[in-house]
Amino acid sequence: MKKELKIALFNLHNLIREKAENIQLNTKKHQLVLQLKSIEHIAADEERIGQVLINLISNAIKYSPLGGKVVISSATIDNFVKVSVIDSG
Repeated sequence: MKKELKIALFNLHNLIREKAENIQLNTKKHQLVLQLKSIEHIAADEERIGQVLINLISNAIKYSPLGGKVVISSATIDNFVKVSVIDSG
């Protein structure tokens, strides 16, 4: 059974901050760094985007050396938003 997308306008940067802050509370050995630029509001399924962010950030922490830095950035390219999660592993 397919889940239906719930498309709505929301603040992407607030969602990224929220997910990063929640994950940071559970990892004292890694530093999460936010470099958010350009567009803030997007039309998408906020819950699914949030889950993707959690998965990407969690994987970056998992494969980074202890004490590593994980950089989460956003940029606008043409009419698209690019979110990157870069680890030091």
